[in-house]
Amino acid sequence: MQSEPAETYLRNLAESELRRYRGDAAEFLPEAMTRVRAVATAFAKTGALDPAAAEGVVEELTTALEVRSPGYRVAPTVAARLRRARRFQPGAVPLAGAHPAPTPAGAFPVSVTPVGALLELREGETDIVVYLTAALSTPHLAALSAGVLSLPKGSLPSRARQRPGLPPAAPVAARMYPGLPGVPRDLRAVDATGQSYDLVFNGGGDGTWSAGHFALRPSSPGAPGRRQVRPADAGWLIVGNDETSVQVDLTARSPVAEVTTTENGLTAGEQFLRIRAEAMFASGYHDVGTDLKGLAAAVPALRAVGMLPERSELPRTIAALCHRYAVGRDDVPDPPAALPDRWASLLTGDQHASWQPDGADTPPAAAHLPMAFPETDGVTTVLSGLVTHGRRSTITGAFFGPVEEGYPEGPCIWLRDNDGQWHAVKQRGWSSGGVNVFRADLTPPVHSSASRADILVIGRTADSRGSVPLTWWTS
Repeated sequence: MQSEPAETYLRNLAESELRRYRGDAAEFLPEAMTRVRAVATAFAKTGALDPAAAEGVVEELTTALEVRSPGYRVAPTVAARLRRARRFQPGAVPLAGAHPAPTPAGAFPVSVTPVGALLELREGETDIVVYLTAALSTPHLAALSAGVLSLPKGSLPSRARQRPGLPPAAPVAARMYPGLPGVPRDLRAVDATGQSYDLVFNGGGDGTWSAGHFALRPSSPGAPGRRQVRPADAGWLIVGNDETSVQVDLTARSPVAEVTTTENGLTAGEQFLRIRAEAMFASGYHDVGTDLKGLAAAVPALRAVGMLPERSELPRTIAALCHRYAVGRDDVPDPPAALPDRWASLLTGDQHASWQPDGADTPPAAAHLPMAFPETDGVTTVLSGLVTHGRRSTITGAFFGPVEEGYPEGPCIWLRDNDGQWHAVKQRGWSSGGVNVFRADLTPPVHSSASRADILVIGRTADSRGSVPLTWWTS
């Protein structure tokens, strides 16, 4: 497809925004840029316009608006360099211990092993329980999915049983890494071959409850050219610190979940609108109220350049969202359609009905969730564990493959419990470089009485569905 119509459309839209706004750029620039940046992203991601050309139009409009602002002080060339560093999607934080180069999904095996172990730490300044839910392993990644509860001294009961700590390791200053408050930084592991590892946490939390993954970083990498033994090949792993430890069986396997994948048959323009609309619900970085105006602006733009069929249902769905959120529908004159069940369930349900408040007397509950979904769009989605504490539920997992291609953060994930309630999996804290490890909060949270989880993974070109029983355990 020729890019001239798309570039002309984008430039005309930018000129109309430039004529419409006056005054201080600090006040009107964000609103002025919403529609232009949204259309530029739509054109770049669907192939209607070269990404560099789309970004160039956005950059020119931003500079023009800033120059017209009375408070403008930054030289245009400096501002342009700063904007060129931006991208049309959120940035990412490198994962400690992950392979730095992007690796296509399917180029290596991915294994998810249920763990179900508690590491109870009582000798520090706080009482800590580490819920180890699963082990993730590839030739370039070894990690333990975990939830960490940290409470004031004396809040948690004494350890049910004592297991010796690990042998002395390297000096603390040499092996400790910066971490989150409440998450132990002195954890390490030893496998059956004698290889030792430092555990480096990647995730998030509030100092009391944290969830994410402990990446296993070899304490002694070994001689150059020597093959590194993977923990999954060693059979078992002892995890702990000087105080105590637990042994993890890496040979355990859960029943294989039945997964089906269905192609959606949508055009590139429809795929863009759909994945962006899903991301407003199932993403920790997007919000319906703030993103809807830009998504609505992309509808006539994609139609104008032939990227959106006239009979497509996506504009009607977006029109329904605009109606619900009182967002102007000048860009989407289509009559509203019924919202998908998962959206309606999330929008109409009481997100905390019959839910107990946070408290030290309500211990977290963890469930195995070892599921690997087939590769779609070059991305393999893997889930590893589910932990619920108070009014927060967290899923841990990983994407293997180039999630940057066509996604805001990655495939969108939904969970439906055995009562029929849908839960949006809001991804946060994921990492880039071919292996994208994430933790995700569920909205609404999943109660520990749930006995089954149906998982829906929405990709750009296909959807995958699977179901798995939930077996909960706690301290």
